[in-house]
Amino acid sequence: MNNSLSFSSDYAVFKYGGAPAVRESKDQRAPVSERLVSCLWFSQNHIKELSTDEGKGVEVVSPGIWNMEEGPDFLKAELRIDGELVRGDVEIHIDPGDWRAHRHHVNPKYDNVVAQVSLYGDGKQKRFKTSSGKAVRQISLIQSLSRSVRYLDSHVEIDQFPYRKNAGLGRCSEAIKSLSPERLIQLFTIAGEWRMLEKAERFKQWTGKNDGGHERTLFLGVMEALGYYNNREPFLELAERVPYDLLLRQVSSRLTRPSHYGLQGILLFLSGMMPDGVSEKWDDETRRFYQFLDGIWAEFRSNYSYLPMNRGRWNMRNRPVNNPMRRIAASSLWLFKNRDKPVIKKMNQVLERFKNETMKFQDKFRSFSRTYPVRIESFFGTDLRKACARCVEQLGNIFRCGNDKYWSSRYSLGGKKLDSPVNLIGEKRIDDILVNIVVPIGLLIMRETKSEDESLLYLIYNSLPAISDDKITRLMRHRFFGTRTVKLDFENIAVQQGMHQIFKDYCIHDHGGCAECKFLENLEKWAEHP
Repeated sequence: MNNSLSFSSDYAVFKYGGAPAVRESKDQRAPVSERLVSCLWFSQNHIKELSTDEGKGVEVVSPGIWNMEEGPDFLKAELRIDGELVRGDVEIHIDPGDWRAHRHHVNPKYDNVVAQVSLYGDGKQKRFKTSSGKAVRQISLIQSLSRSVRYLDSHVEIDQFPYRKNAGLGRCSEAIKSLSPERLIQLFTIAGEWRMLEKAERFKQWTGKNDGGHERTLFLGVMEALGYYNNREPFLELAERVPYDLLLRQVSSRLTRPSHYGLQGILLFLSGMMPDGVSEKWDDETRRFYQFLDGIWAEFRSNYSYLPMNRGRWNMRNRPVNNPMRRIAASSLWLFKNRDKPVIKKMNQVLERFKNETMKFQDKFRSFSRTYPVRIESFFGTDLRKACARCVEQLGNIFRCGNDKYWSSRYSLGGKKLDSPVNLIGEKRIDDILVNIVVPIGLLIMRETKSEDESLLYLIYNSLPAISDDKITRLMRHRFFGTRTVKLDFENIAVQQGMHQIFKDYCIHDHGGCAECKFLENLEKWAEHP
């Protein structure tokens, strides 16, 4: 067991039984989950020029309703195949042969399936049938994906897509009762640390695919976070649309003095959400504001050939405060604020100050022995806890963007002016950026450079507040404990992140009943070996 102030990979023993965390597939294909294929089918954002394996053109009118119960993965889909409208269910697999391997051909629950959608094809035009003898069309995605499978696996957040929210107690709930609170917190803690390691690996994949290194990866991560649940992919697409360094050069575009509006005009028009002209319904301030940004966009467009996104890519069904146009305004403020010095360098300066403050604790760092939960104050005292809190606050300040004269007073373009300004990025989003982006990217850089300061990052991680109003944590609490009262600090960041990881590894794949879930089996094995 890892007893140091560093991120542990002990969860690999729980999840893989000690096998390597990354395992190569036998046929060298990217090892992905069926869940990823479902996400790709549901969003349709990365699929183009789709056809059946027989060569018939396919237009997806509707991917169907994501089914959270037993049976086909998507219900009531609508496909136009060679011009003919076909309605029915869709089943998702990795390989075409899974249809028979999973015994769907003899299961009446799958009799309304009109198409099997698999990630890979097998080069054979096999005919699949339901138990009633009806033909099932075969659609392979691999040739129709806009990006490589490995790219999509590292960019698509599968836990941000629909999941079963009304699940009852899991099969594991009885086994969990037998664990002491300390043992249970240990499981959540090592799962949460594994989550940070997985995110660091995800960002490593991103960094290897862009020319801007860690700085651009950080920018992509922040943009994705600003998209919240509904618009993560569109924000990431917007961030990838224009080179990062080119964006930073636009801060003084058409302006007598540098301003974030040089960036905002470009990003808003690139998003495709800006209307084609002035609306008669707008007030004078909005008209002037639009014309000002339109001029910036016109200058940019005259020099570069970047095309706007499709407006339909954006989900506008959000709380008014989360309007994606406001979030784009926030990103322009943040970019402008950090235009003169790389954000990674600012983060390193904060960590260096923190390191100087913690020099007197170095002997204690070396003698640290893990207990669960990891409590900084009880082992190191109040002074270190306060130093950690200051460091978290200083890191947060790097990502706080301030107010925008127009957008802080409006929820939408041309919308009613608010009585008082509303922050473009709230504290909850700052906390989300720190735990899901800053810590993993910091961890990636430290391990790549073989830094001996990972203990600093570990202390910061354990000092972060848990994300408030967290639906996944609430769901997992219910699955594990039901209405039972347990002595567990659910506001602990390690506990919360651990629940998220277990949800991603196990519960997110549940179609009801937990019948095939490996979590209980792994839990029982793990409980036998303290």
